[in-house]
Amino acid sequence: MLLDQKSSTARRWGVEQLPVTFVIDPEGKLVYYALGARKWDDPALLVPLRALTLAR
Repeated sequence: MLLDQKSSTARRWGVEQLPVTFVIDPEGKLVYYALGARKWDDPALLVPLRALTLAR
């Protein structure tokens, strides 16, 4: 979770719409990206999150 109070990270990532969700693995690779509101129990989001937690 990132609180980007000055929008510096948003500018670097090219964010033009909120909300936006990025899931980034420990190596810095983007594994999930979504614009707009998301249901946090959506399999499209849970699969990459679970994969990251199981990889530890």
